[in-house]
Amino acid sequence: MADDNMGANNNMTGNEPGANPDQNNPTPPTEPPAKPDGEGSNPSVLGGDNTPPAEPTVYDFKSVFPEGTELDETVSADFSKLLNQVGATQEQAVELAKFGSQYAQNILTAYQEQQEQAIIEKQQADYEHAKKELGGKFDETVALAGKGIEALTKAVPELRQLLVDSHIDNNINMIKVFAAVGEMVQEDPGKGTRQAGTGQNSDEEAAKRKMYPSMY
Repeated sequence: MADDNMGANNNMTGNEPGANPDQNNPTPPTEPPAKPDGEGSNPSVLGGDNTPPAEPTVYDFKSVFPEGTELDETVSADFSKLLNQVGATQEQAVELAKFGSQYAQNILTAYQEQQEQAIIEKQQADYEHAKKELGGKFDETVALAGKGIEALTKAVPELRQLLVDSHIDNNINMIKVFAAVGEMVQEDPGKGTRQAGTGQNSDEEAAKRKMYPSMY
């Protein structure tokens, strides 16, 4: 009987429940160790660790802009905050600032060129409109307008420049207004040149009367 039990025990394969405690409670696999260079731990698309530092980096952008340029503190602070979030170095911050500044300048230049071109086209359109509306009287009307402007520049020396700067020097309505003034001056050359309250002519008016008596 004992020999039979020993034979039965010898036929055990070791796969029976409880036969191998280590197989019933397998040890979970361990995580692979982190790479020493940090690759794969927290990668950044900018090539650096994008974990914000404990203390925010204070970036210096003075080398990006001409000396004496005053930076907008709000924009500078927001830009620095963004750079800190991606862990940018001082060198990277400067290069990004240069790129942003040049990009903004290109946009501004393009906008100014468009505005200047729009002004040129508007003045040309005003000229064509005035010439069409005045027809054969265009040259005569413009000449009268010139006399009107000349008369008014005695009181307002900057008048011509104001008309040019405001881009209304070809406007049909302005031409008509100054032509009307010129016509009044032509009818009465002394209009607007007499000294207020004296009833006497100015020195300039007296000289004109002396030189061109037939006009008076």
